Amino acid sequence: MLGVVITAAGSGQRFGGEIPKQYQELCGQSVLSHSLARFLQHPMVAHIVVVIAEGHCDFYETTLKSIDVVAHPKMLKPVLGAATRQASVKQGLLALKDTGIDQVLIHDAARPLVTDKLIDDLSGGLKKAPGAVPILPPVDSLKMIDWANERLVSTLPRAEIGRVRTPQAFDFETIIGLHEQMEGENLPDDAELLLKAGLDVTLVACSEALIKVTVKEDLEILSALIQKDSPNYEYRSGIGFDVHAFDEQTDRPLVLCGVKFENHRPLKGHSDADVALHTITDALLGAIAEGDIGTHFPPSEAKWKGMDSAVFLEHAVTLVNERHGKITSVDLTVICESPKVTPRRQEMRERLAEIMKLNINRVSVKGTTTEKLGFAGRGEGIAAQASVTVALPLERSL
Repeated sequence: MLGVVITAAGSGQRFGGEIPKQYQELCGQSVLSHSLARFLQHPMVAHIVVVIAEGHCDFYETTLKSIDVVAHPKMLKPVLGAATRQASVKQGLLALKDTGIDQVLIHDAARPLVTDKLIDDLSGGLKKAPGAVPILPPVDSLKMIDWANERLVSTLPRAEIGRVRTPQAFDFETIIGLHEQMEGENLPDDAELLLKAGLDVTLVACSEALIKVTVKEDLEILSALIQKDSPNYEYRSGIGFDVHAFDEQTDRPLVLCGVKFENHRPLKGHSDADVALHTITDALLGAIAEGDIGTHFPPSEAKWKGMDSAVFLEHAVTLVNERHGKITSVDLTVICESPKVTPRRQEMRERLAEIMKLNINRVSVKGTTTEKLGFAGRGEGIAAQASVTVALPLERSL
């Protein structure tokens, strides 16, 4: 398993201003948000810990909320940085110590454009050595300088020099052990610990786009790169509606949004008859023009009998993901005289958010009655309607 330590405890003195560079806005999100998003979506990454400065807690919480990862399972609690970068990294490594990871990436928050390929290549590099770093050849002539007297001293051989960036990858037990052994040495980066210990560090090619935000002009360059590669989205809405009658013959609980209502009449249906999940599934399928729930899960097929309706909704979510889409909102209304939805609404929202892998702030559940009118008013069954919004990359959806 792969863990990630993101160092975000710096003050960014060279950048200037009241907002540290890792929290500066870049294309509508903070620089740190972009870094986090790159690691969160990668399937190899199991755990992420961010090292922050003591006075940056509000900045950090705002960052998490902006990308809907406040309660993301990969995110560990942030840890506070120390006086030096090396000491701060050690705090992050210690936070990962009991997570079961065997590889770790150590990354500067101010480098937002990490790619999946680089993560893959760095992890693969650890098969050759206990450390792997992204490297770029020098593009300029490099000189030794006498800064005090403003004079050139000598020329450095470019064939023997490279520009090292982050993330840097390490065997976890090796790097945490070296941090403990060399505590207080204040080395320039983590690869230096391996070099001082006489261990190998392999090189992995990376892109010039892996820029570190140091001055304000860097944000302009990164913004241009992000906008060049970012897809334009269109937003589609889907509407779902479903009705199920109460089943007076079956002895099982009523299920709404995957939440069981014990001691209440269940609904009739080939599956578990979760009218709420059926409705949202239909809404999602409608938003991406993929038919309806019966198209994908025909009630005539015995294998769906008694099936947990979460399976149906997960399938619809997968179809959205396969189109590189994003579900941006879900609004469900349950229509019945009983049970009362409001007391269980939070449980229903939490279960929906879990099934759909959404931040709960994007999920709405409401209950209403028909004022004793119609089949629902007579207590014969439950109806549900849902509206969902999906963002799809424009070039894929037209």
